Amino acid sequence: MHPLYLAAVTADEAWHVELARQYGKAAGDARYDARGTATPELQRLHKAYRVANDAWLAFMRATRAA
Repeated sequence: MHPLYLAAVTADEAWHVELARQYGKAAGDARYDARGTATPELQRLHKAYRVANDAWLAFMRATRAA
């Protein structure tokens, strides 16, 4: 697998683990509302996910454009 993809998946997983720790079974819903970034740690993990995911998507767009 591509390293940018793995970085995005790993960051998403780290964010989800913290969401699950905070919200249990509601973690899946929490990621889509204000709870997803309700603490400094969730904010940090969300930002890391967004940066990694944006890098992966930019790579994919560039690959398709080539």
